[in-house]
Amino acid sequence: IRRDIVHRTYERACTQGDTQIAFVDGTKIFAPEAAQECMVDIYHPNDVGMYYMAKAFAAAMQKFSNK
Repeated sequence: IRRDIVHRTYERACTQGDTQIAFVDGTKIFAPEAAQECMVDIYHPNDVGMYYMAKAFAAAMQKFSNK
């Protein structure tokens, strides 16, 4: 699965001391009970989905603004 490859790459980078990296788990961006309301189809987010994606990425990037 691609997510696992990306996550292992992230973990390896952290282990090697990279502090300028973040991981956003795409499987956790939408609450399971609201996922259908966030997607146009099973692959593409609608406006609501994009809102939740932006929140997830902003939260992940927040740690970089404190440095």
